[in-house]
Amino acid sequence: MRPFHVATIALISLLAVPLGTTACQAREKPPGEEGGANADLAAVASDALAKASALRGIALPAGHTVKSSVASKADVGRYLGDRLRATDSARLIDDTGRMLRVFGAVKPDFDMMSAFEKAATEQIAGYYDWEKRTLFVADWLPTFVQAPIMVHEATHALQDARFHLARFMTPKAGLEDVQAAVQALIEGDATLVMAEGMFPEGSSPASRQLAFGMMEQQLEAQIANLDIDPVIAESMIFPYARGLRFARLLKDKGGYAAVDAAYKELPRSTEQILHPEKYKGGGAEDPPQRVDFEVPKALAAQGFTLAMPSVLGELGVTTILRRSMAPEAAATAAAGWDGDLALLLGAPGKADAVVLVSVWDSEEDAAEAKAGFATTKNPPRALVQDGAKLAGIWGADVGDPEGVAKAALGAARFGEVVADFPEK
Repeated sequence: MRPFHVATIALISLLAVPLGTTACQAREKPPGEEGGANADLAAVASDALAKASALRGIALPAGHTVKSSVASKADVGRYLGDRLRATDSARLIDDTGRMLRVFGAVKPDFDMMSAFEKAATEQIAGYYDWEKRTLFVADWLPTFVQAPIMVHEATHALQDARFHLARFMTPKAGLEDVQAAVQALIEGDATLVMAEGMFPEGSSPASRQLAFGMMEQQLEAQIANLDIDPVIAESMIFPYARGLRFARLLKDKGGYAAVDAAYKELPRSTEQILHPEKYKGGGAEDPPQRVDFEVPKALAAQGFTLAMPSVLGELGVTTILRRSMAPEAAATAAAGWDGDLALLLGAPGKADAVVLVSVWDSEEDAAEAKAGFATTKNPPRALVQDGAKLAGIWGADVGDPEGVAKAALGAARFGEVVADFPEK
């Protein structure tokens, strides 16, 4: 679901949901050309790039330059609004809201577009634009706040130079959950560098581990403190809190070389971010399955057409179930996820419907998921389990929901998820 798949973006920002496909239209000048406070902020960006390079061990290639610029909140707000409406992002966000409403994960009158735009605008605190190779410094924050944030953003500039971030920015059908996992790698890596830059010199390994744990907990705690819908808050915090833990565990095992290697051996699901042991080399590797099926014939005959396909992933399933279950129970019900595909369907004059086919690690895991899905705020019309496979239908009255769910499950194809992102 799109709230969880914010890797397909052009802005990469600390505690922001970057979206759009072109650069921010803020004032763009080389460092030092701005006067007064702007010059100080531009200097922060320049210093941050040097600090991030030393911490991360990545030097900019010869001839690869990174500019810096200063953006006001009005600049950012206008840009976000323009990009939302000028690209396919607006439709995807609206359709995500429709799907969430079918599950009952948000209120019936929830305006996904307004909530998403508000959250993105309010949470941006500096960002890197990979198309312009420019670090944008927010002019409404004091320098002492900007300094660590810009180390985070400067790390994105270094990642871009080394790993070519543009290859992750185009939405790819069936890889939504993969792209959410990749965003967690990108943001977790940058948050790790930012955190290390904040540690006093001579900090002991034990104190650093304690500080990392506290930072992860504080990031998770922000979900309750943000003045935005919890579904959006959870998706915004995930790549930073869980990504930090994922990147930190990689570095603990093999230094930043192990983090570098993850950009080639990409995490292939949010499950692997939530459970790092399931990532390659983690001791319990668990690659996800790709699920494919068409709009069930019985629904097509009733006029339903496909509005949006989406892979929920373990993160998406957990987020939906947390609206009707305690957080720990939702996490338990979503654990054991192995693949899924949800189809949002619409028909003239009828309520929307969602058909979901999923596969789980075991029959027991599928049964736990079935019990969890049975609790959604809008109850499912039908849930059908066949061993480790599960299908469900929500929303519109389709006459024979159990028959539709069985047909979808019987027609589904299962295969390997291939994280196909060209090197350049």
